[in-house]
Amino acid sequence: MSAEKRIQNWILVAAVLVLAIAVPLFKISRNEPAVKQGIDLVGGVDLLLEAKVPQGEEKITQDMMLGAIDILRDRLDPEGVKEIILQQMGEDRIVVQIPGEDDPERVKRMIGATASLKFIDAGNDPIPEGTRIRYVDAVTGQPLEGLQALEEEEEEPQVEAQVSTVMPDQVLFKPEDLLGFMMEPVWDEGATPREEIALVLQDSPAGVNLAVQTTQHQGEYLALLIDDTVRATHLITQPLTSHTIRFPELSQDPTYTIEWLDSNLQRMKVVRLEVEPETGTRVEEFSLTGEIEGAGEEETEAPGRIDVTTDKIVLTGDDFADADVHFGQLGQPMIGFRFKPAGREIFGRYTRQHVQQYLAIALDDTIISCPIIKEPILGGNGVIEGSFSMQEAQELVVKLDSGRLPVPLEVIENRTVGPTLGEKSIADSKRAGILGAVLVLLFMALYYRLPGLTADLALVFYMIVFFGALSVLNATLTLPGIAGFIMSIGMAVDANVIIFERLKEELKTGKTFRSATEAAFKRAFTAIFDSNVTTLITALVLYNLGTGPIRGFAVTLSLGILVSMFSALVLTRLLIEGLLGYKRFQKYPLFGLRDTDIAVTGRGGEA
Repeated sequence: MSAEKRIQNWILVAAVLVLAIAVPLFKISRNEPAVKQGIDLVGGVDLLLEAKVPQGEEKITQDMMLGAIDILRDRLDPEGVKEIILQQMGEDRIVVQIPGEDDPERVKRMIGATASLKFIDAGNDPIPEGTRIRYVDAVTGQPLEGLQALEEEEEEPQVEAQVSTVMPDQVLFKPEDLLGFMMEPVWDEGATPREEIALVLQDSPAGVNLAVQTTQHQGEYLALLIDDTVRATHLITQPLTSHTIRFPELSQDPTYTIEWLDSNLQRMKVVRLEVEPETGTRVEEFSLTGEIEGAGEEETEAPGRIDVTTDKIVLTGDDFADADVHFGQLGQPMIGFRFKPAGREIFGRYTRQHVQQYLAIALDDTIISCPIIKEPILGGNGVIEGSFSMQEAQELVVKLDSGRLPVPLEVIENRTVGPTLGEKSIADSKRAGILGAVLVLLFMALYYRLPGLTADLALVFYMIVFFGALSVLNATLTLPGIAGFIMSIGMAVDANVIIFERLKEELKTGKTFRSATEAAFKRAFTAIFDSNVTTLITALVLYNLGTGPIRGFAVTLSLGILVSMFSALVLTRLLIEGLLGYKRFQKYPLFGLRDTDIAVTGRGGEA
C-alpha cells in the first residue's frame, strides 16, 4: 500500500470512529438512549386495533387488512429499523407492538385517519387562518358526508366563568417543573387501599419548594390549572416531602388518564390559593406592573366557518408524489412537496390562470395558509408554511407519504408493557456476551501473536462503530438483533483468520514481511468478499420478505458484515503495516512461526 493511500485510509478510519462516538454522546447529552432497545428488552406500547367495514363495502377483505398493515408500518416505522411488530389476529384485528415507545397518544394519532390536505381556489379574497371548512355539493349545496362535513353545533348559553387573581409568588410550579403523573397508593384508616392520580415534580428545586410551601401554608389549597383553569385541588394538611401532589378529582373523572395528562404537561401550572376554588374557575396572574396579564388586550374574533363547493377544490394530498420536512430562513419547519405528473400539470395550469389571486391550503378541513399566487408554478414543487412544530411536521409528512388506510381502524385495547425478559436474564445475557468477546480476544492474541493483537484492536473498533451505526440509523436492538451482531463478530474473526493463515503461508515461502502482507491481503480478499456477499444477499432477502424481529436481525447482520469487512481489510492492514515499520516487530515468532519454518531463500527476509 502506498504512503498516500495509507494516510487516506487512516483519515477515513478516524472519521468513522469520531462519528460513531459523537452521535451516541450527543444523544446521551439530550437524555436520549444511545441505542434504542426492543420491546423484549425495555417494554413499550402494545395496541390492539379492530378494523371497521368501510363505507360502501359489504365486508372486510384480506387484501384490505394486508394493505392496512403495510400503511401502518410505513407510518410507525418509515425507516424500517424500529422492529415494530404488526400482526393480524383473526379476520379484523391487528396487534401493534412498538418498543421503547412511552407516548401511546402519539401512536394513536399516527394510526388515525390520513391527513386530509386540500388546495382551494379562494379567488380574490383571502380566507383567514384557522377558518374551518365544510364541503358542499356544487349543484345541490348539500353537505358531503364523504368529505368530513361539519355538523352544525347548537349554541349553548354562555355562563360567565369565575375569575381568581393570584400574585406571582403564588404560582408555584410551571410546566418545566413538572415530571409527569403516576398512580399513588392511599391507605385510609380501616379502609381498603386505593390509588389516586398524583402529580410528580422535578427533584430540585421544585421538590424542595413543595416541602417549604406545604409547611408554611397548611390549611390552604394547591390548585392544578390546565389552560389557566382550575381542574383539581389538594388541601394542604401536612408537609409534602415526596415530590408528589395527589389530586383526588382527577381519579374520579375517567377523562383524565395518565397518558392524557402526561401528554399535556405544557398546558399545566400549580398555584397556591387561600380559599378552595370551584372547578372551572379561571386564574389570572397579577403582574409586577400592577396589571393582570392578558387583561386589556383586544379580543380577536374567533375563526369562523365557511362553506366551500367541491368545484373549488383544485388538488388534494392524494396528488402528492412525496413530501418531506423543509426549513425556512429562521429554522421554522415547513412541508415540502412534489406533485405527481397529472397533479403537476393541473397545478401549473391553475397557477398560470390565477396569478394575483389567493390559494387556500386546508389541513383536516381547517385553513392553515392562504398565500397569493405571484407567478405561475410550473415545476410541480412547493412548500407549505404553517405553525408546525418539528414533531407535527414529521407526523404530517409520514401521513401524506403513507396514503389513506383502506379500512377504518379503532383502538380497542391500549396498554404499556414491560420487558418480556427479566432484569436478571438481561444481565446474564450481557455477561455472556462480554465473556464471549473476551475469549475471542484472548484466542486471537495467544494463537496469532502480533497479528492477533491487531485483530483484537480491529474488533474493538468494530464493536464501537457497529453500535455507533445503530445510533446513527436510529435502529432498535432486540434479541434477534443481538444474534445478528454476534454472528457478524464471528465473521469478522473469520476474515482475520483467513488473512493471518495466508500471511503465514506467504512468509514460509521466504517473502519479506511487507511483500508477504501485501500478498496475504490481496489473495485473502476474494474468499472474504465472496463469503460476506453471499451472507449479505441472504440478509437482504430476509429484510425484504420478513417483518418485525426478522427485519431487525437482517439489519444488524448486514450492518455487522459491512463494518467487519472494513475493520478486517482496512484497519487490520493499517495496524500490521504500521508495526512492520519498526524492525523489532519483524520477527517470525511474533507471527506464530519458527525460523525453521521459513524457506532458506527467505531467511532474514525483512521488510
